[in-house]
Amino acid sequence: MTQSNEEELRSFLVENIETYEELELLVLLRGESQGSQSVEQMALQLSIPEQLALDALDALVARGLLVANSGAKGRYQYAPGNPALHRGAGVLYDEYKRNRLHVIHLMTANAIERLRSSTLRTFADCFRVRGPKDNG
Repeated sequence: MTQSNEEELRSFLVENIETYEELELLVLLRGESQGSQSVEQMALQLSIPEQLALDALDALVARGLLVANSGAKGRYQYAPGNPALHRGAGVLYDEYKRNRLHVIHLMTANAIERLRSSTLRTFADCFRVRGPKDNG
């Protein structure tokens, strides 16, 4: 993997993928770019609960990576909203097929960094000076 592809992959994961379910569903639908699949089919194929799959699919729709087919309720299709998302998803798909462990390592590092940032914000908030309470 080239250095530019590595950076693009890192950036794409940080900005667009928060959970392993989102990762697996995006890879699955990216590989099936010609058609749509139902939530039930994908949940069964990935061995995850349907509600978890639905939540992940809705998050990917909100980020502009998928569309929910209005004609067939409960069906989703890979349809990135812009060329940058399509390219990032392509780099992710290729690397995931070539070296799944590398992608999972990057996902884990992102999760740790999100947790670290959240913890630091919470800690800093403990020391914020606030005005006096209004007892009225």
